[in-house]
Amino acid sequence: VFALRIERIKKKASLNQLNSEIGKAVLAADATAESFDLRELWRELTDAYQVFFDDFNAHIEDMDEVTIFFCERAKLKTILSILLGNSIEHGGQGFSVNLRQLEDGSLMYWDTGTGIPEGVGDQIFSHFTSSGTGSGTGLIIARLLGARANLNITRAQGPDHSGAAFSIEKKRL
Repeated sequence: VFALRIERIKKKASLNQLNSEIGKAVLAADATAESFDLRELWRELTDAYQVFFDDFNAHIEDMDEVTIFFCERAKLKTILSILLGNSIEHGGQGFSVNLRQLEDGSLMYWDTGTGIPEGVGDQIFSHFTSSGTGSGTGLIIARLLGARANLNITRAQGPDHSGAAFSIEKKRL
């Protein structure tokens, strides 16, 4: 039991370090927007995070269709990494995560985990707001990255009304 706890602590530390390093690199870089297959990006991320999901008997839903999206790929990758990390950290056991492009072109990310605590609202986008063990900086970093990539990230209602959900929309220029 002790060895399992040590292993989870190491994985959590590596997850936090991964998100931190990606965030620093992307904030420093000014990339140009490009068209890319969102499904390929999602697969890259889910392959990298699968080991963390296995620990919680969690499931990552695949994207079935080729989905072309236009934005700064590296920034969106970091935003989705942060959301995946939050799902892992706060989702509980046996949850699933999903990413879909909606008819209006926006993206919907959601999980079926424990969700955002009642009464927290949009405070989740404030510095140092955490429901426990997190640093409370992930979602503010995601929102800042989104702003730099002309993406607006907001709390949303998932299709099954459970867990945490976020909308990622392109800002109108």
